[in-house]
Amino acid sequence: VSTQSTGSSGINAEYGEGEQFAEMDKKIKEVAEAKTSLERVAYTVKANLAKEEGSGSMAKWNDGDKEIVAIAADNAINFIDEISMETTSVKDIRTQERKLNTVVSQLRMKYAKTNVKKEGKGSVRTEL
Repeated sequence: VSTQSTGSSGINAEYGEGEQFAEMDKKIKEVAEAKTSLERVAYTVKANLAKEEGSGSMAKWNDGDKEIVAIAADNAINFIDEISMETTSVKDIRTQERKLNTVVSQLRMKYAKTNVKKEGKGSVRTEL
């Protein structure tokens, strides 16, 4: 009877450890996915800064605005380099991604408005 009791408590302990590892694995997976998303955004922004023309190009932006975007992208990349899969929260990573997206979106809107004004009323330019 005592062997059976010890066996079942050992199984319960292993089951508890398994659940704990499953939760940790889930957190690491979520952090990895958020990190990948932030990397994709940051490196796409850097590539768009380097593009001379075409969709997503920032070539026509003034140097000051390009620098603002480059700094925001570099900050995101530096943050990525410091991510600890065990201690960094998904929320912190998503916050960094939102910050970068906000900077880029605000400047895209600025240039979209500028392009519409240059082309006159009744004509809307969609490519930046």
